[in-house]
Amino acid sequence: MLVGLSGFAFIMGLALVVAVIIVAFGNELAPKTPDTEGKLASYACGEPVQPTKVRVNAENFFIYAVYFMIFDVLGFVLATTIAVATPLTLGALSGVFCERAGVVNIGIEGIMLICAQAAVMAATFSHNLYIGLTVAIIVGGLLAAFHAFLVIRFKVDQIISGVAINIFGAGATSFISSRFMAHAVDKLNNSGTFPIIAIPGLSKIPVL
Repeated sequence: MLVGLSGFAFIMGLALVVAVIIVAFGNELAPKTPDTEGKLASYACGEPVQPTKVRVNAENFFIYAVYFMIFDVLGFVLATTIAVATPLTLGALSGVFCERAGVVNIGIEGIMLICAQAAVMAATFSHNLYIGLTVAIIVGGLLAAFHAFLVIRFKVDQIISGVAINIFGAGATSFISSRFMAHAVDKLNNSGTFPIIAIPGLSKIPVL
């Protein structure tokens, strides 16, 4: 979201600079012909357009340019937001289920990292995406059960246990990725992706 906002600010600033240049130097930029000296002016209503007549309407140009950039940037921000919000929403839902079970689980991020890496490696080994998905579910359940076991059986502080899982997940996945997966892409990191499922109605929305 921050990247989208910074890009939006940059594009709007660029549009403003272009508009100022057009207004300030339009007379010099506009082609000069026998019918016009390059002055910025709009066509009069019903005025016949001569082949040699060239007029520049800086106000309309700026308005249309800003409209185009606004809608283009908003579409990009919306599409990026939906893509980024999906894993966050899934993590939030898992946190709700943990709360309903009576356990505070802030180690969801670490669990998701480990599950994702396990799924990719399992799918690459087996050449089957559904096996990778099954492995991810099993690994996630085991890690959540381990967290619950520490909290319920040994009365470990729930926050401490969750932070430990996050740290372990981030460190372990980074080490395995840089040490093994990056050097053996075809053997360890070539799982592929699931086919895109076209949902009637939603699949027709361009930004989605």
